[in-house]
Amino acid sequence: MSYEDDIRAELALTWIMKSRRKWLEKELAKISAAGSPRIEIRPDLAAPQRAAEAPRSAEGQIAIDGSPEFIAATEAALRKLQGTPSWVLATKLKGIRQANEGELTGEVSGYLSDGIFHAGQSIWRSSAVEYASGIAHEGAHATRPDLTGTEAEKMAFKAQVKALREMGAPQRIISHYERNAANPTHHLDWTGPRRAA
Repeated sequence: MSYEDDIRAELALTWIMKSRRKWLEKELAKISAAGSPRIEIRPDLAAPQRAAEAPRSAEGQIAIDGSPEFIAATEAALRKLQGTPSWVLATKLKGIRQANEGELTGEVSGYLSDGIFHAGQSIWRSSAVEYASGIAHEGAHATRPDLTGTEAEKMAFKAQVKALREMGAPQRIISHYERNAANPTHHLDWTGPRRAA
């Protein structure tokens, strides 16, 4: 169920307080005005897909491609991010795909390719808030494809820290990503995803 669906379900209740109803109506108006994309789920991973095959989504949708566990984790993360100002970064992604085993090296937890966030286990198996901030990080990269290297990573980590704050993450997690924003190094040896021979 999406954030919008949750709000609509709660508004359908007759016993909620008047102040809560007003707040929910404002939230629903924000979502409607922003034209939030719908999430399209593509759970069929019976046959492993090659990196060239991008999940396809209709206009205004975020396609999710991976195992049922990955899809559930991704939906939970998107629900955490939805309703925050950083949600706009998620809308810049065409899709979110589960990265294949062995595709990622070193400290890299995911990468962006053709507008698709390929999420590694280390990020999608973390807390929903941390995963949501990773989605914001890659969404920031999608907004500035012209920016590369250390400057791109600084910008994306700053966006990630902002998203963590908006979602009320613990300070220890925020501090970790603030350190990465000040001196990003995880990308220095990254040459792209490993390809099967």
